[in-house]
Amino acid sequence: FVSWLRQNGAFVNPHLDIFHEFKDTGRGVLATSAISAGELLIRIPSSVYMSPTVPKVNDAFNSRSPQLYEMLRKRQANGTSPSPWASCILQLLHHLSRKDSFFQPYLSLLPDTYDTLACWNRAELSELSATSLAPLIDADAVATPFVKNILPMLKENPDVFPESTHDVDNFIKMTAIISSRGFHSKDGSGPYLVPVADMFDHSSKHASTILEQHGDAFVMKAKRQISAGEQIFNTYGDQSNAQLLSSYGFVEANNPHDSLLVPCDVVFDTMLKIQLKENATDTEGISADSIESQLKAKRELLQDKGIIPPDFFILTKECLVTDELLTAMQVGMLLNDRAYLMYARRPTILGDAVMDDDDMDALAPVLLDIVEACRQRYPNDLVKDLDIQKRPVSYRQKCAVSIRIGEQLMLLTLTKQLHGLQQSIWKMKHSGSEEDTVSDFDSDDDGDDEEGEEAEVEERAEEIQMSPQEEKVDTKAASPPLPSTNDISSSSSSSASSKAVPLSGRSGSGSAGSSNIDSDSKAGKRLPGPAIIGLPPPANKKRRKGDK
Repeated sequence: FVSWLRQNGAFVNPHLDIFHEFKDTGRGVLATSAISAGELLIRIPSSVYMSPTVPKVNDAFNSRSPQLYEMLRKRQANGTSPSPWASCILQLLHHLSRKDSFFQPYLSLLPDTYDTLACWNRAELSELSATSLAPLIDADAVATPFVKNILPMLKENPDVFPESTHDVDNFIKMTAIISSRGFHSKDGSGPYLVPVADMFDHSSKHASTILEQHGDAFVMKAKRQISAGEQIFNTYGDQSNAQLLSSYGFVEANNPHDSLLVPCDVVFDTMLKIQLKENATDTEGISADSIESQLKAKRELLQDKGIIPPDFFILTKECLVTDELLTAMQVGMLLNDRAYLMYARRPTILGDAVMDDDDMDALAPVLLDIVEACRQRYPNDLVKDLDIQKRPVSYRQKCAVSIRIGEQLMLLTLTKQLHGLQQSIWKMKHSGSEEDTVSDFDSDDDGDDEEGEEAEVEERAEEIQMSPQEEKVDTKAASPPLPSTNDISSSSSSSASSKAVPLSGRSGSGSAGSSNIDSDSKAGKRLPGPAIIGLPPPANKKRRKGDK
């Protein structure tokens, strides 16, 4: 493999052990000697990486794969070029079916199995049914783009793709390879399969290099001094555990970029239940149908104007409550008929900027009910999942439970912050009274016990998330999540952002993903994962035992 790289113009720093076996993390890249900041680690030219772009001239691509090149060239000429994803899938299918492929030294090192979501069976996927990955769970969805877009091209070109490639399982494996190992450039082009670059493990906190694109080559340089004996980490960007599991098949403990999807249905259903309950005790209340239709109209207005998202609110560790979520509750719960009619003329984001203590005091119980509704959706409570995580269960189940634990911990944190906020408001309103040191929320005799239980749960969660898991492989690299039918058939790109406000009062923005390249480089970035738009410490990202 190394000889093949050098013969074709690639550079690998002699002070790197790219096949090192780490005790807890499996195979990764080790610095065998001290490496200075700025020192070149690898340089991979276009002669040895796979690109989805069909070359305009008969270059090395043609000489290595003349039949494949001719097929892609004809499609390019008649305007039926496959999408970048499909192009990479076709190339992989072709080269993996040929023992004499130019890329064989690289392809022979790829794992046999992967843990991206497309590879999970129905029982395994069911463990994620209430998490932020629930929208991506469809065990049959992957077959649609294969049958519709890929299989016809395979059958039309039997000299390029033998019958052994006409199998949906092969297709799933190809998508897993690209999803977990492919890189994208800063301009969004890709995916590129870059040998050696995909051998660096990911870390959100301890990355010491990053992939950059210089001309037609991908390079990695040391971003800081690297000590001898140190594992060298890349970063795939600021991605949540749901994104990491979906695209790469692993989770990162104590992930600072974790996020949580709160379904719009849960938010509005909760507000409806509260309003119906309040109306039932009102002697002059309106009909339940009227309440429901009014709330539905408010939701439609907010979504039609793009003020709130159509499906999910995204909460992050830094911003547990977004302006969009606050606006939904303000419009749904605080505006009377007159105020709503005025608002409907010029609807806009409200959020923290227009809230006072009375508003927050009124909305805190609503948000607590929303949090509780989210917690009730999980198959197990946090304590039970913490117990499961300590058992000898499968790697995929551990990942699923880690997702649930991470999300439930975010909900627990939000609950505690809301209780603290309510307590502060109560004390402020009752300042000067004899009871100003006791709030409505800690007056119960068992209040301290409940707080102690929460602290114990958090401590147990921290212990589990920081302890190494059993040996497991990552099948990594940078790429978007599994493509949809549109991704396979044609090129497309999208982006999403969300302004958010943390309960601490700091304003900020929640992000679903970010580039793993610096701003001055033209480089391989990691695109956002699942449409979340939204899991063990870096040392817990494992390679499979079969990953050579």
